[in-house]
Amino acid sequence: MGFFSAIGSAISSVGSFISSGIRSVASGIASAVTGAISTIGNLASKAISGFLGSIAGKAFGLLKGLSGIMTGPLGPILGPIIVDLLVKLVVKVISKIAEEAEVVEKNEKPEEIGYRLEEADKHEDWKKRDEFKSFKEYYAYLKEQIPAEEIDTLQLQKNIGMYSVLGMQAEVSALEEKFGLRIPKTTLIEIGRSAMEVKEVQAFIRAFDELGYKNLNISEYLKGTLPAGELERITAALLDSLKFYFPEKSEGDLLTRLNEMRRASSDDKVLVSVYKDDLQKEYGAEFQQARQNKELSEDTVKILDDAKVNDTPKVEATS
Repeated sequence: MGFFSAIGSAISSVGSFISSGIRSVASGIASAVTGAISTIGNLASKAISGFLGSIAGKAFGLLKGLSGIMTGPLGPILGPIIVDLLVKLVVKVISKIAEEAEVVEKNEKPEEIGYRLEEADKHEDWKKRDEFKSFKEYYAYLKEQIPAEEIDTLQLQKNIGMYSVLGMQAEVSALEEKFGLRIPKTTLIEIGRSAMEVKEVQAFIRAFDELGYKNLNISEYLKGTLPAGELERITAALLDSLKFYFPEKSEGDLLTRLNEMRRASSDDKVLVSVYKDDLQKEYGAEFQQARQNKELSEDTVKILDDAKVNDTPKVEATS
């Protein structure tokens, strides 16, 4: 189940532990995210390569920024699980955009990118990123240095969340070079908070690029902190761009979706609705069991009910 930790699958597969399964899953994910933050932070400070240090620093900032969800209003169960689902979606979306923009080869695995980058930093005699015209060429070199059969699969799986985020940040760096557009951590967070589709992110990139922006600051736009005239200008360009990618949708549909993004940007509890289907698919049985055993707090039960997750007859919550 878990993107950062395999503990969810291990526990939920053992019937005798299912009554406490969702708490254990959430605790395992929280520990794994905290561990990934620490490991990436160390990489950022100790990396020999300037490139690895840079992307590790950005990955650290991203995970640190998301860690607030784990200690926010969603609580210690929903918070970590939402972070896990959110990061998994961001990695998937960015990797697909990187592939379509041809800054990486098709079907590259972000976790393998992260793994190879960390391993390469241990070899001072290997060529560095700045010796290549593009990240795509540099990574082709790393695959020659570390063929697939030489990857330590146990190490890769143990740290798959950390490596995936590190690899995704390398893809972000390659996209920034391609588009001449900075993609900050706040934008990655907004992609996750709204569970944006690949085409929706591409629409934002197209609109911001056409307006001459050098920073894909989706967060300021969604939170409405820009001057009114600028917000209107972006909205007009964005609607044109969204119509290009979604010709089958009406302007009303697109405006409704933008309003959904604005709500998700500012309210953590909305994230449960955003990820309702994933929560149901991956953790539905555990949530239902925890409900029946009255192991969820009143706040958690209310959030799940409001989002209609595991939409079964309500049960009394613990105080």
